Amino acid sequence: MSLGPDCAAAGVVEAKWEAKDAAGNVMNKAFFNRNEPTRWPLFGGVTLGVWSWQPTGARGAVDPALAKTGQTPSAASGDGAAQIAAEVPQNTPTTTVRVMSAATFLSVSQTQPCVLPLKAYGTRYNPASDPTKSDGMAKYEGGRGSFQKLERGSTTWVSISGATLPASGQLQINIPWPKITTHYRFVLYDTTTAWGSISQMLTYDPTAGC
Repeated sequence: MSLGPDCAAAGVVEAKWEAKDAAGNVMNKAFFNRNEPTRWPLFGGVTLGVWSWQPTGARGAVDPALAKTGQTPSAASGDGAAQIAAEVPQNTPTTTVRVMSAATFLSVSQTQPCVLPLKAYGTRYNPASDPTKSDGMAKYEGGRGSFQKLERGSTTWVSISGATLPASGQLQINIPWPKITTHYRFVLYDTTTAWGSISQMLTYDPTAGC
């Protein structure tokens, strides 16, 4: 992370923030020394969602008003009035911490004439998973999204059915076979704890008699 240009313009030489989750728990801390960027380590097990960065102090370099009144730092500093520091107002930015999700279409057999079955599967990353045993992706129970279509000649994807994934993470719909060449996809929406995702695209052409 780096300080914004407004900090540089204010002559900030030191700034600190604490990141807190919605419950007020401290999730992380950031310390900036002048304009040097700082690292923000993110570990598994932290609270997902929106974090608010709360100011814990920022100081600028010399304050002309103090210098004019003759106030100087202690002799131990050795740098004269240029070392006088002044409090600087800070902002309170937010960060949304999310995990990845994955949407995909599963293979399903057609069992009824002129009926197109579409079966979707959704997963999301589980921060508590053991990376030595799996890729960390788990069934996305409660994930919300939609089945969408794009007909030949159109540039706009249209929702054909909303979706909330059950405990299995899988959901199937049956729709009439398309009258024109049509593309289909399954979309999982963004939430405050998980990124959305889009499945691979399936394409179906009209069938005689349908």
